[in-house]
Amino acid sequence: CVSDAAGRTPRGDEDSERLLVGTDMDVGSGFVLESLTVENYMLGPGDTLRGNFCWKASGDIPFGLPIEAVIRIDTPFPKGRLYREWYGKQYRRIVERRSGCFWRLTWQSRLMSGCAYPDMWETGRAVRQDFSLPLSRALAPGAYELRVKVRRVPYLANRYVRDYLSNDDSLQGLPVGMIYIQGHISDGALANSDGRSYAGRGR
Repeated sequence: CVSDAAGRTPRGDEDSERLLVGTDMDVGSGFVLESLTVENYMLGPGDTLRGNFCWKASGDIPFGLPIEAVIRIDTPFPKGRLYREWYGKQYRRIVERRSGCFWRLTWQSRLMSGCAYPDMWETGRAVRQDFSLPLSRALAPGAYELRVKVRRVPYLANRYVRDYLSNDDSLQGLPVGMIYIQGHISDGALANSDGRSYAGRGR
């Protein structure tokens, strides 16, 4: 995986144990994820998930709407007798506020490599994008599915009913691997149980 952007240099072969994606995967909006590598898939609450994507444009990308990558980690949350799938997101948020911990975090970031946006990429050539995603101190321990999606962002907000009610919302991407959160919830986790003060949003 390479990058033509100023100040970016290719690295050597990555440790195969940290390679979550090693074959081309269509992640939407005309983009392919060639590989995904993480520095460490065993983490704790408050740690930072670091790694890199290798993206490819499957065709010419016209200049226009902003393009962003959506990265999400997800794990099953406690479900009681009142749980229904069609309002699962609102149910999960109530559980999170009452318990003071999260079972999902979502990050959204512009798709780019160095200072080069996708309309500057050469078709079919893999480019590298590093990421550094802070994990909430209130993240519940467990095995988390890592999901990725690429989408074009409209200038005006365009949400569907399922974005407010369903866990399977329009930001839900393709599963690309697993990471594992170890440890215990900190005593101070209850202070910001709605998650708004964290870089990763539990929505």
